Amino acid sequence: MTIKKLIKRSLRTILALILILGLAIGILLNFIFTPEKITPKALAIANEYLIGEVACERIELTFFSSFPNFGLTFSDGALLPDPSYPDQDTLVQFKEANLSFNLYKFLKQNEVDIKNIQLEKPQLYFHLDSLGGSNWNILKQTDTLEKTQDSTGNFKLNDVRIRKFDINHAKARYKDELSQLTHAINDFYLVLKMAKTDKGLGLDVKNFNREIAIYKTPEKQYKIDKTGVNAELYLSFADTILHVNTSDFAMNDIHFQNKGSIAFFPHQKRSLIHLESKLSTNSLKNFLELVPSRFLAKQAISTSENLKMHLSTNGYYDKEHYPKVEAKISLNDASIAYKDFPGKIDQLNTEITTAFDWDEPENAFAKIEKLDIVGTGIDVHTTANIQQLLANPQFEVQLDGDIDLTKLYQNFPVDKNITASGEIHTHVTTNFLLSELQENHYEKIDLQGEVSLKKMFLASAKDSISLHSEKLSAQFYKQTDTYHTLATKIELLDSDVHFKKFVEASAEKLTGKIWVKQTGDIDLEKFKFQAKDSIRGFIQNAEVKGQVFPKEENRNTYITSQFTIDSVAVSQQKAFVAIQQGNYDIELTRNAPKKWSPKGSVSFKNLMAYDPKFVHRLKMPASKIEFENDNFILDHAEVEFGDSQVELTGKLDHARGFKNGELVTANLNLQSSHLNANQLMQVFASEAEATETSERVAISAQDSLPQEKHTFKIPKNLAFQLHTNIEALEFGKMQLRDIWGKVNVQNGDLQLDHLHLKTLAANLDASLTYTANDSQKANLDFQFYLTEIEMGKLGKFLPVLDSVVPSAHAFEGKADFIIKGKVDLTETLDFDLKTLRGVAAIKAKDIMVLDGPTFRELAKTFMFKSKEKNPVKNLELEMEFEEDDVKILPALLEIDRYRLALGGKQYFDKSYDYHISVLKSPVPFKTGVDVSGQDFDNYDISVTRAKYKYYFTDKERLLKKADSSIINDKARILAELDYQ
Repeated sequence: MTIKKLIKRSLRTILALILILGLAIGILLNFIFTPEKITPKALAIANEYLIGEVACERIELTFFSSFPNFGLTFSDGALLPDPSYPDQDTLVQFKEANLSFNLYKFLKQNEVDIKNIQLEKPQLYFHLDSLGGSNWNILKQTDTLEKTQDSTGNFKLNDVRIRKFDINHAKARYKDELSQLTHAINDFYLVLKMAKTDKGLGLDVKNFNREIAIYKTPEKQYKIDKTGVNAELYLSFADTILHVNTSDFAMNDIHFQNKGSIAFFPHQKRSLIHLESKLSTNSLKNFLELVPSRFLAKQAISTSENLKMHLSTNGYYDKEHYPKVEAKISLNDASIAYKDFPGKIDQLNTEITTAFDWDEPENAFAKIEKLDIVGTGIDVHTTANIQQLLANPQFEVQLDGDIDLTKLYQNFPVDKNITASGEIHTHVTTNFLLSELQENHYEKIDLQGEVSLKKMFLASAKDSISLHSEKLSAQFYKQTDTYHTLATKIELLDSDVHFKKFVEASAEKLTGKIWVKQTGDIDLEKFKFQAKDSIRGFIQNAEVKGQVFPKEENRNTYITSQFTIDSVAVSQQKAFVAIQQGNYDIELTRNAPKKWSPKGSVSFKNLMAYDPKFVHRLKMPASKIEFENDNFILDHAEVEFGDSQVELTGKLDHARGFKNGELVTANLNLQSSHLNANQLMQVFASEAEATETSERVAISAQDSLPQEKHTFKIPKNLAFQLHTNIEALEFGKMQLRDIWGKVNVQNGDLQLDHLHLKTLAANLDASLTYTANDSQKANLDFQFYLTEIEMGKLGKFLPVLDSVVPSAHAFEGKADFIIKGKVDLTETLDFDLKTLRGVAAIKAKDIMVLDGPTFRELAKTFMFKSKEKNPVKNLELEMEFEEDDVKILPALLEIDRYRLALGGKQYFDKSYDYHISVLKSPVPFKTGVDVSGQDFDNYDISVTRAKYKYYFTDKERLLKKADSSIINDKARILAELDYQ
């Protein structure tokens, strides 16, 4: 046999074996070791070695995709912490994870030899509690594991080895209760290679993070972009020390070299750290890259520097201790220049030393021995010393600087959108404790020097903002002669600010002196401004006095101030408010770093306000208003609105609810000589049209604006209770006077509860509820009780009664009238008669029926004498309002020698259909008359049978023949009206 044939046969045999092996493996993977069989078994094995729990939807055994090793693919999995751990957030969660391992070692030697673990887009959560316990401590102890294995008889793993761990596009969060810090990483990569021996574990770490956020709730996050680690580590099993052989920590191309060790003491829940770090990238340019380009141009920048940094971290880290950190930074003879620009920073020098010792916080410090910046248009020199940095920091700072913005702008690459000119001079020295600043003990602060700006102009075309000031200076000094406290002198001349055409503010002259904890004075001659949505305003001749009171044991920091302003006005489009000779006493109390609560009072000679949607101007003569936050107290405050004159006394709370929709409450006594409710209700009308066209902001006595009436919707966030005493009131077409009672506004309804008043015709007791779901539709639930009203004047009280009870004009005399019902209102606040539903009753004695064409015709029919006035001894009439008519139930009427029963229907178009039954007359029989017509001068009379002859009799036998439903309706109406 030739060698060639032998090779061919050998290849065929090998190929056949490979095919057979592949087929066997395929059969094993697809028919024997299926995911349905592997998943529960693998989870059981994994969970046997964990205190926590592994959960997975599907586990699949692979070979070809992980060749030459066998592998496992995990789908929709999670790793849960110890069930007894307080924070039960998932430790690891992933969509897919791949694991390759040595199957031979697993089957023959009971060893787990994992070649690679790869996680794609996992979410990781690590937590360290305040006692030093962690949620990642999920492996069972060795002795516990051996006892479990012996008792169950399951196989025992001899060794677990992981060679490579690969994470891609992960999100992670680490919450450290010891330091109260939380670290969050949105996107990071990690490749961890491990080489395990009997003595230790070698680690090769490569990591890159796009962004790390560090924060302490609820403080603002501190974010670091583009960080990474490339390190070689070794963990010694004997002494549990992690040796940092080489480590490169990078942040935006700034590299730090680290060496040292971290010793772990798990039983004591502490670590001992010894690390030395130094800056390996000493290029200043890399640090300048961290500055946003908006503030520093970076094109064609050149630097020269000698930058050094050394960091030492030494000490224990546990619940009660942090390692001591010392750092030293130096920058000598550095310079910054730009190609093609003459400007240059010639000198950039600094020496910074810091030490953080949490065990001895009073020894922590930060010291800037020098910070010199000298160059074209810049000459700044600073020193600073901060002692007891971790206890009560004491600051000692000196700043001397001159900046020529004109030179800077002309000689350095400045954003084309920015324009700058002017000079800044600073000479300031200060010495203070941070606690003095936090507790507002400004009088203890030693601050001396001056900050001045001359001919300053700054503008940004991109942001549409500009600032101009001819002079702005602030001088700080210790007032030792009188008060021995910090004092400031301020002077501002010819300054203005413009922002996006929304804000324009200017001040001609502002001068002032302020003594902390003593009275300070500020004088403002003229101040104008224009803001967003065409808001304009001015302040003329203002004087301000103020006092600052630092925080005391039982009282927070507060400021008192007194303002006297000759005139002030603010306008927005056609709306404005203007005040003459205002005096303001205001106290501001500091409840939080950025929260001040106001309290005080405002008094003025005259106030006027106007808004187009209110239709009419509001004026307030000399008044005083007290307030605390958004709560107001009024003491006989006079208000004029349209035709209304009102005096208010009481409280209005939570006024900010007018803007943000929160509940606004008020309990007020309201006195008024004249109140036009139709005008006041337009304050709430959502579609009121403005008729004021003048844009002039001034105090004016003119107020002759036309009235507009609309249905109105009352905001549901108003809860008002008004105790009224009103001499005259206009409501709809009603003219009312001598009104007293309660008015409630609540849940979007206007309620009058037994309001007593007088009309031109009668006394009135009224209860009503006004409701509107929108500005187009409103309804009234009402009850009016009029006593001693002239019958012919019902329509003057309530004009709608001319259509409902027009026959009242045929009577002379006084009656009691009560009406109760519900009705929709038109846009002009009149009754929509088609919707009127309700009942009414009239009771009268000794009234007269006036002579008229209809009455004379009836007199001929009944053959009784017609007089100019015909006496009626008694009239009791019940009526019910139905769809488009008034149903008048039979009523007894005695005229002359006749006893009549009257009833029928009155239609809202003033047509009618009545029936009169003759119950008693000189004629010895009973008869009836039907009367109908379009009005009382256009009628038709016809004789018919008496329909009501059984309703008004004392004989029970005859009464039983009457229609019981009519009798019941009469009784129901009287009961519903509670009419005695």
